[in-house]
Amino acid sequence: MRHVATDLTAPSGAGLVQWNSPLPYMFGGLLLVFGVIAVALMFLACCHDKSSITGPSSGDQKDEKSAEAIDPPAALEPKIVVIMAGDDHPTRAKITDSLHMTIQTADLIETLTALGAEVRWCSCNIFSTQDHSAAAIARDSASVFAWKGETLQEYWWCTKKALDWGPGDGPDLIVDGDGDATLLIHEGVQAAVVCGYGDVGKGCAAALKQVGARVIVTEIDLY
Repeated sequence: MRHVATDLTAPSGAGLVQWNSPLPYMFGGLLLVFGVIAVALMFLACCHDKSSITGPSSGDQKDEKSAEAIDPPAALEPKIVVIMAGDDHPTRAKITDSLHMTIQTADLIETLTALGAEVRWCSCNIFSTQDHSAAAIARDSASVFAWKGETLQEYWWCTKKALDWGPGDGPDLIVDGDGDATLLIHEGVQAAVVCGYGDVGKGCAAALKQVGARVIVTEIDLY
């Protein structure tokens, strides 16, 4: 592209800029092509949205029916994995639960006891207990300390009873819905062993130290 200087004092038309390069025409052509492509994409998008609103055609429905008849890939099928430890009771854990005592959690208790666990249960809410569920579990499966309409004094008594496994004994696992059972553990703890000293172990050790425990760590993080 060659520029010719314009003399402002020259007569009209004497100092016009001359464009001898084809680049402006090529640029305009590219803009036109891109514009056409954009319009075409917008049209296709509108057609797709319309088809999704109006629903599939009869042919699409046939394809869906045929697809439903095909078994899903094995990787997408739900799997239930049961880990056995040589007998019908793979766990001997002692579990304290502080959760709502309802029909749903009754199923959980029965599952845990069927796997060999011992369970002591209290409710994490003074109003949520379903008395018929609590009575059935207490009769058949586990120790339950919960009833609807507990006072706060009764609530803390039930929580302590769920944690009481006898002199010198305690739960292997606590399932705690609101943290109250864990709070009682922290108030009564004197010594705690932290197995591992990565990020999680460091956090546990710091939290236990804050509540006054003597913390023992089984390994040292060299890094």
